[in-house]
Amino acid sequence: MLNTTMKNIYILTCIIIALLVLHSCQKNGGESSKIIEEAIDIVLIENQDKPQSPMLEMKFIQDFSITEEAWWPHQVLVDNQNNMLVYTGRNQKKIIKFNKEGKEVLRKEFSKGQGPGEFSGIDPSLSKDGRLFIVDSSQRRLTILDENLEIMEIKKLQFWGGLFSLDSQDNMYFLEMEFLPKTRDRQKLILAKFSPKGIPLQRYHEYEWGQHRDNNGIYHTDAFRTQIRYKIDSNDNVYYATTNKYEINVVSPDGKVIKRITKKSKSRKLTQTEIDEFKPKKPNSRSVTDIPKNVPYVADLFILDNDYLLVVTFESRDEDEFLLGDVFDKKGIYRACVQIPKYYRWNFLLAPSKSRAIYKNGYFYTIESDKYEENFWVKRYIIIINI
Repeated sequence: MLNTTMKNIYILTCIIIALLVLHSCQKNGGESSKIIEEAIDIVLIENQDKPQSPMLEMKFIQDFSITEEAWWPHQVLVDNQNNMLVYTGRNQKKIIKFNKEGKEVLRKEFSKGQGPGEFSGIDPSLSKDGRLFIVDSSQRRLTILDENLEIMEIKKLQFWGGLFSLDSQDNMYFLEMEFLPKTRDRQKLILAKFSPKGIPLQRYHEYEWGQHRDNNGIYHTDAFRTQIRYKIDSNDNVYYATTNKYEINVVSPDGKVIKRITKKSKSRKLTQTEIDEFKPKKPNSRSVTDIPKNVPYVADLFILDNDYLLVVTFESRDEDEFLLGDVFDKKGIYRACVQIPKYYRWNFLLAPSKSRAIYKNGYFYTIESDKYEENFWVKRYIIIINI
């Protein structure tokens, strides 16, 4: 798991940390967002380890597969007509548009730079009407493109943020960062909501992330760093969970926690092979990895049709062909454990990152790779649910 990806992960982590350091002192003009609160009539659903009847059956049937030579897809976006945008590239960034049959209809390359239409980094999200919003976090700049990927508008952001997403009203969601007092190695990450004009509105959740140093000067990092996963449904409710706890919170557009879904279960224990991969490769290393007995709980989550919720867990091992996930109905009741197509970096926790899979209009889209991460595919699956 770690051997084939460690170099790329290390580089990505260093870039993310550098960006966090660069923009950690940027403020929001004295404005602050509201901390969300629990609603008076919050619905609490406590599920046991076994699915309840009537149980569901969920199948993923591959619909098509797209690949190119020497490409490296980062993200898949899908509009309301099932057109698919694939953001890909290593040195040269590009966005390729495919129609609902998987046929390429548009391709555009973007140069690295600071001018209009140039980007240092690309963090994209689609609006409800099909416009493509691209956040360049290192420049704190938002560029809006039309359906032909031509520039419509460029805005300057007064804050830094990653894991960018939009709701139906073009409110913006980001993961912000603040350094903790007396340290430059450990930070506080905050999931926050901003208006289309960049005004801070709500703060959903905050947690600590990064290394810590003990009294002997040894740097410690968690084998499975806690990260946040969040999705926005068609009614602009926000579903979020942290990877270290089986608890999904549902927050209304006005900032109230209206539902909390939990599942009483123990995550699986690490295998000896997994433990060995985390051990230091050099003797007398000044940096060690703290290895837990069990894997985390939540790897990812997806909001399906009819408000069904699919939670990808860490129960799968790296050598397994499929991932395992739990399905909850619209009431939050646990109905099935299912097999899910295995997508790229599904278990990546070293730094905050977006999912390499997306659900839209009855389809499940994935970015998948071979064992050596040399060949990549974008695949679409039809989801079939039977009771």
